This record gives sequence, C-alpha cells and structure tokens, in this order.
Amino acid sequence: MYIPFTTLRFDKNNLSWGINFIRIDQGTNEAHVWSPVPRQFDVADLGYCGRLIWDGPLSGKKGNVSLIPFILYNAVYNLYIARWVNMQY
Repeated sequence: MYIPFTTLRFDKNNLSWGINFIRIDQGTNEAHVWSPVPRQFDVADLGYCGRLIWDGPLSGKKGNVSLIPFILYNAVYNLYIARWVNMQY
C-alpha cells in the first residue's frame, strides 16, 4: 500500500506516531487490526493504537495545493443567466 505523505499533515520532528491499520471483511463480518484491540472496544478506538517509530526525520513536502474550478463555473453560469434574463425584456 502506498500512502503519499503530501496528503498528510504532520510534524517533521515527531519520530513516533500512534497508528493502527484496520481491514474489515464484510463477507465474514471480521475486522483485522495491526495493533491488538480487545473485543469489547471498537477497532477504531484511539486508545489502542500501536507505535510507529521512524528511523529519522521525514522530509515534509510543501505546496500541496488543489484547485476547485467551481467558483469559475459558478461565475460564468451566473453571467449567462444574467444575460438571458436581460434579453427577456
């Protein structure tokens, strides 16, 4: 499995993370976790996360920008409607 670090927000100097990996099989109604969780607790309980310790500091990527063109579309759509309404008079 590949997890791109550009999508995660983290402190570059923190070498120890609390994390748990969960795989749920809906066919057999089973949940498998990396760090053991007692049966009476939910598998997503943060109290039972395992420790992931990195060898050295992670290189943080900057500039994770995403553009959402909805604003431009909305402006063009409103301009089109305004022109159409003005032509009705």
